[in-house]
Amino acid sequence: MQHPDLIIMDVIMNERTEGFFTVQEMRRTVELKSVPIFILSSLYSQVTDFGIPPNSSWLAHDEFLSKPVNMPELLEKIQRCMEERHRNLQALVGRKAET
Repeated sequence: MQHPDLIIMDVIMNERTEGFFTVQEMRRTVELKSVPIFILSSLYSQVTDFGIPPNSSWLAHDEFLSKPVNMPELLEKIQRCMEERHRNLQALVGRKAET
């Protein structure tokens, strides 16, 4: 089974809360728990009274970008995220080699 390096998704789906439950379920799944989740959504332009800021930790996402997405910003965030995951993996491998 292959696991993604990164998940990019919207939270607006058929049901208004379906995407939120999907993110929460992914965080409870062992294989996906540590996979970064980027949310690209027009949520805040469509639901002006949403009440929870996009940078709050309640959704357990790594990045929130509003649609329409700024592609250079998205690519920069993806690159930074992948570089950090690579550094963390290298540090983990180094610690295991020392033991």
